[in-house]
Amino acid sequence: MPVATSEVATLCWDVNVKIIYCNNCICQCCSVCHNDKLSVVALVLSQLDYGNAMLVGLICRLQSVMNASARLIHRLRSSDHITDALVKLHWLFIQERIQFKVAFLVYKVLHGLASQYLGPLTHISNLPG
Repeated sequence: MPVATSEVATLCWDVNVKIIYCNNCICQCCSVCHNDKLSVVALVLSQLDYGNAMLVGLICRLQSVMNASARLIHRLRSSDHITDALVKLHWLFIQERIQFKVAFLVYKVLHGLASQYLGPLTHISNLPG
């Protein structure tokens, strides 16, 4: 069943507000918190992963939030390259995170490890090659 445009817009708005709120919380408590990485993972990455497959149109926005979080952890300037920081944190780019989630869900469905309602919704086809 396709998702209505208003539902997607509401979900996008909800996730954007949560992400902005989380970044503001991290920036405010940064001087108090001794372990910034745990705070970022707990507050930001959980929100980025929530429904990100539906937010494909907002990948640039989600990626910029992730980049800002990595800069906060590593205390980088906005002009510094972010790729090395993401590699050190073992974080995937947003597009790669979405692909990983989908591939992992397909793996679980194919091996009978996913929820039972997903089984009848799948169709396995033989691909040449």
